[in-house]
Amino acid sequence: MINVRTTRMVGLVLAMGMVSCSLAAAETTEKVEAVEAEPSVNEIEVGLWYLSDDAYRFGRYNGMTEAGPYIIGDMRVKEYAENGDFWRLRGTNLGLDSQYLMFQAGTQGAHSLTFEYDQLPDYENNTGATPFLGAGSTNLLLPSGYVPETAEFDLNDPKNFTSKLPADLNRFLLPFDQKTERERVKLGGKLFLKSRWELDGSIQQETKRGTDWTGASMGPTEEEGVMLKTTGALLPEPVDFETNKIHAALRYHGKQTQWDFNYRGSLFSNKENSLTWQDPFDLDRTGRLALEPDNQMHQLSAAMGHTLSASNRLTGLLSVSRLTQDDDFLPYNTSTTVDDLPRSSLDGEVWLYKGQMKLTSRPIHKLRLSAKYDYDERENKTPIATYSYYVADGISGEIIPNKAWPKQNDPLSFKRHQLNLSANYQFNSKMGLRGGIKYKQMDRDSMDQERETTQEQTLTLKWSMRALEELELDLYGEHTQRRGSIYETRRDENPAMRTFYLADLDRNKLGASFYYIPTDRLSLGLTGEYMDDDYIESILGLTEAQQYSLLLDASYQISERISSHAFYTHDAFKSTNAGAQGKLLTTPDWYAELEDTIDSAGLGFNLNKFLDKWDLGADLIYTRSRGKIHMINNTTIPTNPDTIADPDDPTQQFPDLKTSLTSLQLWTNYRYSGTISYRFSYRYEDYSSEDWTVDNLEADSVDHLLLLGEDRLDYTQHVVGMAVNVRF
Repeated sequence: MINVRTTRMVGLVLAMGMVSCSLAAAETTEKVEAVEAEPSVNEIEVGLWYLSDDAYRFGRYNGMTEAGPYIIGDMRVKEYAENGDFWRLRGTNLGLDSQYLMFQAGTQGAHSLTFEYDQLPDYENNTGATPFLGAGSTNLLLPSGYVPETAEFDLNDPKNFTSKLPADLNRFLLPFDQKTERERVKLGGKLFLKSRWELDGSIQQETKRGTDWTGASMGPTEEEGVMLKTTGALLPEPVDFETNKIHAALRYHGKQTQWDFNYRGSLFSNKENSLTWQDPFDLDRTGRLALEPDNQMHQLSAAMGHTLSASNRLTGLLSVSRLTQDDDFLPYNTSTTVDDLPRSSLDGEVWLYKGQMKLTSRPIHKLRLSAKYDYDERENKTPIATYSYYVADGISGEIIPNKAWPKQNDPLSFKRHQLNLSANYQFNSKMGLRGGIKYKQMDRDSMDQERETTQEQTLTLKWSMRALEELELDLYGEHTQRRGSIYETRRDENPAMRTFYLADLDRNKLGASFYYIPTDRLSLGLTGEYMDDDYIESILGLTEAQQYSLLLDASYQISERISSHAFYTHDAFKSTNAGAQGKLLTTPDWYAELEDTIDSAGLGFNLNKFLDKWDLGADLIYTRSRGKIHMINNTTIPTNPDTIADPDDPTQQFPDLKTSLTSLQLWTNYRYSGTISYRFSYRYEDYSSEDWTVDNLEADSVDHLLLLGEDRLDYTQHVVGMAVNVRF
């Protein structure tokens, strides 16, 4: 039985069949030859794909998640009249949940109207389950008969605290799909005025609906064991967003000077403002959290370009944006009212200012110069207020004596200056040298800012040479240094901790590229790059990182009709993080070494005009990734052996994260005539993973937490397809 969504395409399929049959019946040999000599201007294609298995991940962004047939359409149709009138119709993936359609009509050089419609699914996972009724709604209740076990807590041994879900939890679990679907409609127009002026504008509406997930916590109502007695749950979260965008532009295209004035507006609306849930560990309590708030952005900008002379050009940009968010606050928790709040809403207001000026020059034939200055400012005008501190529903700041201070929101403002200077000198046709200097200064303004000012200087150098007629070589390097004002650790953080994007940094980067073309049939390429980050003053936090990359690619024209290609890439990321168990311990007592590697390899070939009318092709790609986390003790510091991993004991280390994807595509195209061709294809994909955050975890596998019990989305998929293409 054909998938329900394919009915959208039935009419088009029938029409295509009649078009192809009538064209084929009417053609003679002479007509075929005449048509083949003419370029194709219009194209309509309809295909049928058949999937062998259900595979949610395979269809994550295209909607093809279920086994069975799918009808897919594609079209490029246009017509231009002698008087300048035209229309164009473009469609891709028609019939799928990822379809796109565009229609444009107008008169060349005078005016045009454009309509666009597209969809984008995100099918994340369909293996999760929850005991809550009404998944996807804003009020999550537990079913009748759901009774959690009684919580127990021993002050003499806090580890003996237990807060358990029902022993028969599985019988209450209800599956739900974590998926969202975006739908976008856009209408735009363009009007060409006299004297080189042009008006351009569009309105767009985008909706995103579905069900995602979020995390929530519930705390105890008494002081003892606050952190140990807090429980958490993963909840189905409703998604019902609407974003409306407006764009208007006035442009001037002069011979020497160009102007571009723009207004852009974005209005985001969330149809749901909060999510309420019944505590799965205590049915007498209810929690509530706010969802994404409504907000707006309005921007005015002006850009210009002016040719000063044949070898000098100046460009510039100015823009100002206003961002606002004034959704009403929810009460602190479900046991208080909005009257306890110092304000009814955040009344958030942020102004963004941007300026840019760039000058490019070619004072002599062999030398090119560029200078660019960027200024960015964020002025946060959000009012500051004092709020009571609640860790979670059920906990107030007054319960935790050493954390009972009031909390103030801390609006962040900043000013950023960036200057880029570069030069490119071409010694001759075989050798060139490029260099540059970049300077960036960031000044931050907030009450609890770790570092008010940072400065970064970067030097770059690239040498390019054609050693032989068939050999090209590029060598390049880069050095970055970041320093700044005195680092002041935030309150309630370890004084030795450093935030990586604010910490002092020395970065070195080296790379090389080789391109070898010994014949007009063979080309080889090799690119390698290494980058080292050293956070020279960081005792705790990210202390160092390295990145390696390698790319090999080759192409070979075996004959006039046969071509082949192959590639291999390797990327590796390594980092070291240092930590301490106590807030006053300024020497690391543990380290975490992280290493991620990604390897990809592929090869393919194309054979054209086999037996005169057949084209053949094949592509094979294999990708593998590995993620390692290795915990290490600092044996020079006394530690608690119960809380620090033993590096020699695999059971105390995180398992490796692994993924692999194998993809094979075979296809052939048969040119039945000058206007009709048939395409047959086969696609194979095999995806597998090992993820300790998901593997073997049931909904109640972790104490004090309600999980979703998701499974890995491994799959093996076979896809067979055929399509008919008509050109006219």
